[in-house]
Amino acid sequence: MRQLLYLTLALAILFTGCSKHQYFTFSSDLPKTSNDLYYYESDSLKIEYNFTSSSSIEVTVHNKSDNPILINWEKSSIIFNNESLAMANGDLNFKGSGSSLELFEDVTYSDFHGTIKGGKNQTFLPPQAFVANTFNKVPLGYQKRLKREMDFEKMYFPDAVVKKYSFDKSQPLAKLKSYLYIENPDESAFNVSHDFWVSEILETNNGRLKLGQNHLKQSKVTTTGAILGTTGVVGLLVVAAAAEESN
Repeated sequence: MRQLLYLTLALAILFTGCSKHQYFTFSSDLPKTSNDLYYYESDSLKIEYNFTSSSSIEVTVHNKSDNPILINWEKSSIIFNNESLAMANGDLNFKGSGSSLELFEDVTYSDFHGTIKGGKNQTFLPPQAFVANTFNKVPLGYQKRLKREMDFEKMYFPDAVVKKYSFDKSQPLAKLKSYLYIENPDESAFNVSHDFWVSEILETNNGRLKLGQNHLKQSKVTTTGAILGTTGVVGLLVVAAAAEESN
């Protein structure tokens, strides 16, 4: 039991050493929902964008029309700095909801979720339903040369000191475009695309900075952190060995 405790402490030291974190803020000309998500809306369609975790974008498509549509993820892309990255990468994680109303009957609702293994990576979307697809491979990467090349603004959060690097829309650090390919029942098709760019990077030692939507996080362990972490692990293992011998 004591060995397990020492091992747990050692791993905690190793993985929580001195780390740096960068929070990338994505901006767009699109409006925002009440919960701060960028969205596009027409008479028949609504699309919401949710930037989540370290490299993920969740794209939610609402079919507002009275006809079904087919979302072709194979022909849809995330374009990052002009590099096209297919939204369909083998497995497709999805979730959605729909409702139906029959004459003299109550409205019925249903939720669905799951994973499509391989296949054509297409989603049949009934009328008045939505589906969400998560793209997990935005290739941001930790930006190492910011301090040398740019000025920054120092900000003070309740639990962190933050360096903010700002970027103009005309010269952003990175650009991202979503490209959705949607097919109608009559086999006609259309595409919807929207632009985003990195407008800010917030750099801090706090890996749990409380921010709103539209941020992706990248992290790295500093050289000092790796050395201190390794030293701490070795020290705890020596203590653990000595404790076992005394017993």
